[in-house]
Amino acid sequence: RRYQRDMPGCTKSYSRPRYLIQHQESFHQGQSFECDFPGCLKLYNYASNLAAHKRKARDRQRYHCEVKGCDKSYTESSKLKRH
Repeated sequence: RRYQRDMPGCTKSYSRPRYLIQHQESFHQGQSFECDFPGCLKLYNYASNLAAHKRKARDRQRYHCEVKGCDKSYTESSKLKRH
């Protein structure tokens, strides 16, 4: 049996309840800050950590679709071409 926290964005599961409790105490005490980047489910304990993550994610998305109304962007030019 696996033990998992019922929290959006957290996919961690553990073989023992005490490991789940340790995870909760380490990563989910207090307020959580969730990334709103499409397809990203990361959670952070501090707003500053989320901001750093978003800066890195934004910097990796260098290839942008130029079709009006499309906001897709990609890390590789080949993915943009395929889009």
